[in-house]
Amino acid sequence: MFNDGNYYPLTLLLWTIGNAMGGINPFIYHFGNILLHLVNTMLAILLVRNITGKEMVALITGLLFALHPMHAEPVIWITSRKYLLYTFFFLLSLLFYHKYLKDNTRKFYIYSLLFFLCSLLSKGMAGRCHG
Repeated sequence: MFNDGNYYPLTLLLWTIGNAMGGINPFIYHFGNILLHLVNTMLAILLVRNITGKEMVALITGLLFALHPMHAEPVIWITSRKYLLYTFFFLLSLLFYHKYLKDNTRKFYIYSLLFFLCSLLSKGMAGRCHG
């Protein structure tokens, strides 16, 4: 479960599933990374739209998120799937936390915590605070 001192079991699980589906065929892994990036882009659009209430701001942000060169490595490199996964779960966590703040429903807070935990299990970066 540890790789170079890092612990990311969800990433390793997805690599294992990819291996079971396609062996060492890189198409399966690249296709999975592209799908994750597209889903992350949609989640970023939803998050910005929910926070700002402005559709155009959300679409422009989503376009920048999708096309920014910083996102090229995680999409292209198979071994960088951990970035896509932790982003996926982190964005879901933020969406549910925002919903919790609006509705004050405990289940949304629990979902937020669970997705944050999944983010941590995808890559430890989710738990670091950058200042």
